[in-house]
Amino acid sequence: MDLKIPNAESYQVGWVCAVRIEYIVACELLDEEYGAPDLRSTDDNNIYTCGRMGDFNVVIACLPKGRYGLTSAATAAQDLRHSFPHITFGLMVGIGGGAPLINKDRDIRLGDVVVSTPSGRTGGVIHYEFGKTIQNKEFVPFGHLNAPPRVLLTAVQKLDTIHYRRGNRIQETILQMIQRNPRLKKDYSRPSPEMDILFKTSYLHEADSHLCVHCCSPISDNVVPRLSRTQDLLADQTDTIRIHYGLVASADRLMKDATVRDQLADAEGVLCFEMEAAGLMDSFPCLVIRGICDYSDTHKNDVWQGYAAATAAAYAKELLAVMPKRAVIQKHSTTGLWQEPADEQQDDLPGGWNFSGISKYSETQRSTGSSPGLLQRSAFGQENGSPQRAGDAVGSARKVEVKPPDKVPQFVFLGSGALIYTLRRIGFDRMDGLPLSFIMAVENRLDKVKIQTSYLGVRRDFYYHPPYFFAGSLMFPSTIRAISSGISLGYIVSTMAVATLRGYKRHAVTGSPWPAFSPSDDPRDEITGLVCFGINSSQRQRIHDFQGGMFDLRKAIIDIDSGNGDTLPCQAELYVWNQSPNKLIPTNLMKWSPDSMLKDDWIQDIFKETRNEEAVLEWEKMGRYRE
Repeated sequence: MDLKIPNAESYQVGWVCAVRIEYIVACELLDEEYGAPDLRSTDDNNIYTCGRMGDFNVVIACLPKGRYGLTSAATAAQDLRHSFPHITFGLMVGIGGGAPLINKDRDIRLGDVVVSTPSGRTGGVIHYEFGKTIQNKEFVPFGHLNAPPRVLLTAVQKLDTIHYRRGNRIQETILQMIQRNPRLKKDYSRPSPEMDILFKTSYLHEADSHLCVHCCSPISDNVVPRLSRTQDLLADQTDTIRIHYGLVASADRLMKDATVRDQLADAEGVLCFEMEAAGLMDSFPCLVIRGICDYSDTHKNDVWQGYAAATAAAYAKELLAVMPKRAVIQKHSTTGLWQEPADEQQDDLPGGWNFSGISKYSETQRSTGSSPGLLQRSAFGQENGSPQRAGDAVGSARKVEVKPPDKVPQFVFLGSGALIYTLRRIGFDRMDGLPLSFIMAVENRLDKVKIQTSYLGVRRDFYYHPPYFFAGSLMFPSTIRAISSGISLGYIVSTMAVATLRGYKRHAVTGSPWPAFSPSDDPRDEITGLVCFGINSSQRQRIHDFQGGMFDLRKAIIDIDSGNGDTLPCQAELYVWNQSPNKLIPTNLMKWSPDSMLKDDWIQDIFKETRNEEAVLEWEKMGRYRE
């Protein structure tokens, strides 16, 4: 081990693993292993292995034992960002389930590697969940996530070219690793090709308590016939491991349904299924690299897991070897990946938005039930004294010194106007009994904000998502409550406001009472609707399920009506029509009216649960959104 340990600012690559078998092989492939640097954020709960791989300093983080899925991955990545602020890009490396389609010549085998790359309108990773029936419609919902950073995609292209000309070195890298450490031979050697069996879609595993090798016959009519890689005359025999580039599907549940696997592989082009990437892509821009350990069906076993983890890690090592370190460092030497570019940090918020009155939450305040003015704003267009302003309205963060009554300076990261507006509307500064000494709004990258509070050593975390902009069936608080499974009607109304989306048109849809909206070429076009704050992750997923495959989730800047003539710009999420434009009726022929939607049976059934007149009053209270 090198005694000269680089500091936390010297690391360029963040490598995230989900399970122990992935973590071991990642550490073994380091060319040099360091000790952990001393400078680490106090908010970081990760344990790291740090070292050098090729020309790059790499920090490897693994999820806590027994904690899998999107949330755990996102939390680990957030903590990684705290301690290593100059990380340039991320790699999510490990195992996944393959989605072969023999009839489309998509010959994915166990031990192959799948790399997430943009495909069509997707960025390389989609978030899916098993669908459910809503309004007599079966669907599987999708959320399309950000593409990997350009520097990674450029390296992928270069490595793909090298592999085509010379073949890959994955098997060679694994053999060298085992020679250096023979203890790894049992778990990381390539299994026999006879252990690579693809069963027909209709054939289910016969007994949950037995491995497939014991109860599923590899010579039965239920096996899909395939030539071995060495028998395939079209294959280079030195490349028994193939690299596949395309779409990775990610969810919180393990894919074990061959029928759904084939449907998504055929319709969407999915190559691989896994459980962490969707928690990372929008807040931890990275490349997803998965070694195939099974076929995403009921025939699960762990025979191929070690080798698949090794093939993925070996590919990642090859990728770093072709990346130009100097270009990466020059581009990100001062800001790192996680800070917004300087040209995006523009004017302060309009109208006197400010942080004021941040102070210790004294025992007297707690006993009397009063609460400190944690987040306050003056009225739009007014100033209260000399306020500390809160950064721009689209999400940059600034570090502001605040001096509480005890004169000890504390630093608060002030987030977007949307964050402040949200906290104010949901009464965050009026939560009696909440033990606070100060608030830090950190990780503000528009997709999710982590708000940390601390008092007497007790830390509490809150999460904030961008608000939704609704301009159709979900403009009713009643429908939001129905879809999101019982949020309080009063709470929904308290976190809603009238807002305007500019540069879009709202259309009537042929044969449907529901409207749809799409981008307009005329910037003067606008849609008035509702912006809704305060919906948590599980409720957001239910809303996403409801929208189905007919709309894409996007982000756009909206203007929130303050109620006194001013507006607050804020980034929001909205669902935009992704079907044929021929189904949208031109607005010069027919403008959508909410009246037809109000007569729909589904809407009426929801209104009956509250009282129809009460729901209509909601509509009137929030404004009638006719164009």
